[in-house]
Amino acid sequence: MIFKPFYRDETGCAAYVFGCGTAGKGAVVDPQERDVEAYAEFAGAKGLRITRVIDTHIHAVGALVAGVTADALGLSAAIWVEAAITFASGVVVALRMRETRRAGASGGV
Repeated sequence: MIFKPFYRDETGCAAYVFGCGTAGKGAVVDPQERDVEAYAEFAGAKGLRITRVIDTHIHAVGALVAGVTADALGLSAAIWVEAAITFASGVVVALRMRETRRAGASGGV
């Protein structure tokens, strides 16, 4: 198991590269666009080919960054899955807000 965290103290965020040296395959978890080259350099130095990008922050920014990272590393990303989950969560929030909104309250909606 090969594993390395990439911390960003100024944002409180972390990304991770992990993989299997025997298989020569790896993944990036929660990538940040400014560190894509660092992920690729680390993976290459360890003999890994990054084959997956995993985003645990399922929201628009996370989907965008996962897509940019996948593009930069030449991977196909399942962004449509994140988009569907984000859309579904938005529907749930909208329905829940409708249930809890006070009658006659103006919310600009």
